[in-house]
Amino acid sequence: MLNIIEGANFVGKTSTLIELKKKKPSSIFVYHPRFNNAQHYEYSYNVKGTITYPRSMHVPRDIVYQISHVVCLKYLESFKDKNVVLDRCFLSEMVYNDLYNMELYGELVEILKRDFNYKVYFLTCNDTKQLKLRIKSKLEQDKTKQGFGVRVGDLADPETVDEKFNVQKLLTQRYLNIMEFYQLNYLTIDTSYIPQKEVAKLILDDIKEENNG
Repeated sequence: MLNIIEGANFVGKTSTLIELKKKKPSSIFVYHPRFNNAQHYEYSYNVKGTITYPRSMHVPRDIVYQISHVVCLKYLESFKDKNVVLDRCFLSEMVYNDLYNMELYGELVEILKRDFNYKVYFLTCNDTKQLKLRIKSKLEQDKTKQGFGVRVGDLADPETVDEKFNVQKLLTQRYLNIMEFYQLNYLTIDTSYIPQKEVAKLILDDIKEENNG
């Protein structure tokens, strides 16, 4: 079964995955590669028989994303009979990025629904006070870092608690809209006041029920 952990920032995805690895080491954990905030990717090459200087081909960021997600799904198909925990997937790109080809992403959704026994575990932080505390704490930790995670499309990462809070709410609603529109199999878990150990237990209990169902 393919178990996908999704959610916007500040909901505890990383710490939940750490707990899942402790509790279920026999599962296969897959972390899909992501490409930060580049606007395009540059491939430099030399042309034989010409003046030697680098020529560049610019490939838009979202095209690279789409290719990588196709490859990832093909890879996952090779062991889809195993219990796999996937740290996010193409759903995140549908939420976070201004995409060139939504039709292709719709096709990826159909592959997921048709070819996999799957469930999306959608983590949220619905409590306003708790979410703002988490954002404030993260801002304090990342004072010297450049953030990427809470952007929408090509907009810069917001810098204040209120800005990040508003974007977080927007992203959460985008996730819900997509999962409802495509009628995905998902479970929402509000992590506002639940320790990550308990979040992991809720997910594992549900996985067990799904496998026995």
